[in-house]
Amino acid sequence: MQHPAPTHSRRIHLAKREMLSLDPTVSQVVCESGCLWITQDRDTQDILLEPGQSFAPDPGRRAILYALGPATLRVHSADFAPATAHPRAAPPAMRQPLWG
Repeated sequence: MQHPAPTHSRRIHLAKREMLSLDPTVSQVVCESGCLWITQDRDTQDILLEPGQSFAPDPGRRAILYALGPATLRVHSADFAPATAHPRAAPPAMRQPLWG
């Protein structure tokens, strides 16, 4: 009998204008408070998450989260890798493209 891989979750608090780069192993992001702007590598569609909404990044793609105001989120992953927060960084659309 196969057992599913254990899922790990972590609650993260972001300050206004703080960015978070997610590892490609993250399977789901749940917005608990605030508003999050999410963009993925090689994807022209941006996502806005409000409290109670969730987003599942495409497998193997890096996602960047940007807090439009103070926000709390929960990140779920089978192989949780720490995410990296960047305080007061510019929104992804205002930076150089993350891909070639």
